[in-house]
Amino acid sequence: MKDKVIAFVSDENYINHVKSIAVNCIEQGKYDGDFAVICPINSNAAKEFKEYGFYVLEVDAIGFLQKFSIFDSFFKSWEKFLYLDCDILIQDDLQRLFDLLERDDQVIWCDTEDGTTLDTFWRDPEPDQHKEIYEYIKKEYPDVMKQTFNSAFILFNPCMIPENIPQQLMDIQNKIEPINRIENGATDQQIINLLLWNFM
Repeated sequence: MKDKVIAFVSDENYINHVKSIAVNCIEQGKYDGDFAVICPINSNAAKEFKEYGFYVLEVDAIGFLQKFSIFDSFFKSWEKFLYLDCDILIQDDLQRLFDLLERDDQVIWCDTEDGTTLDTFWRDPEPDQHKEIYEYIKKEYPDVMKQTFNSAFILFNPCMIPENIPQQLMDIQNKIEPINRIENGATDQQIINLLLWNFM
């Protein structure tokens, strides 16, 4: 086991995408650490990635909910952790990213987006029917009105992440599910921002 790991989320539909970006990380990113993937339990994806030599975390979540598990204590076996969406293109040495973790002014590193986290709930087809949920969010998570962070890549030291974050993220999703439904194209990004904005 190396000191750093790059993790992906995959089911059967993204096996080749993950394999491709892993090669990209090695060849263009000069990466020499471990790879891990979060897959549905007992899936063909989990089996194939184990055979491929990846560390595999099997979870009972599906779709974007799997991504909450990047904060699982499973990853505390490594000193440095980088999550990548499998449509990212690596064009330079990834050590430049990992070097950011030597700084002590931030716990989680990721990119930003224009607009606030509240703006990212635009997939809700009936916002007027969910005013109570939006009021709850603004009261409980005041950072929702600040600039939002993009979750396409997420970098952190696993030892700095509090325990039970995946369950806390799932609890938030369950609480506000009517405005972040899978069938409406819901994503993990809003939920991660609500809970962890102060860490970013």
